[in-house]
Formats: sequence, C-alpha cells, structure tokens
Amino acid sequence: PSRAPDVNGWYNAPVSFTFAGSSFSQIASCTPSTTYAGPNTAGATVSGTCTDNAGKSVTVASAPFAYDATPPALSATANPGDQAVALSWQAGGDVAPIASVQVTRTGGTKAAAVETVYSGDGTGFNDRHLKNGVRYTYTVTARDLAGNVAVKTIATTPAPRVLGPALNAHLSAPPMLSWTSAPSATYYNVQLFRGN
Repeated sequence: PSRAPDVNGWYNAPVSFTFAGSSFSQIASCTPSTTYAGPNTAGATVSGTCTDNAGKSVTVASAPFAYDATPPALSATANPGDQAVALSWQAGGDVAPIASVQVTRTGGTKAAAVETVYSGDGTGFNDRHLKNGVRYTYTVTARDLAGNVAVKTIATTPAPRVLGPALNAHLSAPPMLSWTSAPSATYYNVQLFRGN
C-alpha cells in the first residue's frame, strides 16, 4: 500500500497498491499500480501478477485490510421540557462501527460559546438547568471507527409544561389550557380545583 491505514487500522479514502517480485531470470513486468476505492468492507484485498523473463508468472493478493469511506447514518431529535431538553439519536456505521458521539450546545447566557455537553457511546442525553424561553442549538456528531463523521444540528426552546394560562393569571373568561408535549405520552390527565 502507498500509505498506512488512516484511522484505527481502517482506510477511509482511496489507497493505491504497487506490485513487485524477484526471479533468477529477472522480472519482466508486474501489474501496474492499482487503486482501491471500494466497496466498503472489513476484509478488502487487491491482487496483481508478476511475470519473469522466463515467462513464468505468479499472482499474489494483498493482506486483507479494512476500508470504509462512508459517513455513519445519523438521526436526532430534541424534546423540550421545563428548563430541560431531552436529546436522542440513532447512529450506525455501514461497516465500521460507531466509535463515539459528541453533543455541543450554543445559546443561553453565552450565546456565542460552544459547550460540549455530552461525549460517549450512548443514544441520548438529558440537558438540564436551562433557561425557559431561550433558544438552544445542539450539534450531534457521530464518528465511526474509520474516522468518518456525520453531523446533525437541532434547535429547540425549553418552556414551562403549562403554557396557558400563565401562573397566577386572573381570568375573566373560560381559559384555553395548553401545555408542552411529553415524550411518549399516550394521554394527559387535567385536574381542576375550585376554591380552597
């Protein structure tokens, strides 16, 4: 091969191979340099032939090598709550497995700052102690073992569970009750108390 593997023993970009041999009668020719650019597989090989001046030839294959040039598949969702955001994602590599997921956040009191709020190999994260009514932007980055990267960006705004009427509001007409949705809820139970 023209170079060592790119990341963790994997190639993630086309790599060329050259062939050479030795013989008592000297080598007349070998297969020209060839480039491997796929398909993605953990056991790729290339082969070539050398022929000597006596007309004898031999075909040899390279040692198996791992190749993956495709970014992981990545989907992500954000469910806002009261001073919190529940993030979830699904990441998968076509050949090379997922090595890590990182989540960064911008917004809040340091709107321009990028903060890393999660790094690991899980499938979700609950970001707490946020400010209601403030828009936060999350960037989910999944990296596979071959070094390929996929990125998803989600923006959301945490808010109180009950949106209307506002706390301690004085009403002169029947209120329209509204609230933020809860992840995976199948029904909501509303209780009304009159007087004390």
